[in-house]
Amino acid sequence: MKSILVCILLVTSLDTCKAQDMSEINITLQQPIEEKSLFNQESFQQYFIVNADGQTLLLKRTKALFSGKIIVQYPTGEKFAEYNYIEGKQEGQQTSFYKNGNTKTSIFIENGKYQNDYIIYYDNGNIESVGSYDKGVHRSLITYTQDGRKNTEVNNDNQGARIKEIIYFDSGQIKTQKTFSDKYIYIISFYENGNKEYEGNNLKGTKMLNPVYKEGNWKYYYKNGNLKEEGNWGMGGRHDNSNIKIGVWKTYNEEGDLIKEQEYNNLGMIIKE
Repeated sequence: MKSILVCILLVTSLDTCKAQDMSEINITLQQPIEEKSLFNQESFQQYFIVNADGQTLLLKRTKALFSGKIIVQYPTGEKFAEYNYIEGKQEGQQTSFYKNGNTKTSIFIENGKYQNDYIIYYDNGNIESVGSYDKGVHRSLITYTQDGRKNTEVNNDNQGARIKEIIYFDSGQIKTQKTFSDKYIYIISFYENGNKEYEGNNLKGTKMLNPVYKEGNWKYYYKNGNLKEEGNWGMGGRHDNSNIKIGVWKTYNEEGDLIKEQEYNNLGMIIKE
């Protein structure tokens, strides 16, 4: 979510503020820059210094924590963003805008952490993504195409770990559904007519196991919904840790009749057919 923080802007000028009133500061942009670069800009440092945590803003003149609003403008005067600070930290609603006036991002910060629902928009005003935070933990996300069709949907647990992910066809039909556990990702892929294409468990990738490998029972289907093939995947073989077929594998025709049965050993070699 770096793109919706205050620290994304190149400051070229700060409107003069009354010495006794620093509750609102106007910033004029020249061009976007990396988030970390804002606090290093000379014109920004005329008014602010940054605490050792790299986020807290203090007024340079008094060394007091900044409370107030920062209003950011494009060089031509259109509003770019509004950011609210309380005691040096971003707090409350934070909003950025496209040059055409449409809202770009809207997110709420509470006690220095993202909180509640947020929205990111395309420049045409359509929603790009919506999501939610709980005390800084990203709990959900739904993304859309520019013409408003749902693209992906993600849900996380209260630690921010992925628990479910759905990808959609342009038609709105589910294309892929993944359910996450500590060790596995259970994946179901669908044809666009709604019937399953295949389903089974993937092992999660690790430093020693990347990319993800299939494990356990997998089923593959014809487009008409009938079972095409089923059996167990394992890892091993004589040469590397590639996926191998193990145990009994069964193959069916489109009418559902069993047409082939093979048995594999733990090295992936056929021992019976």
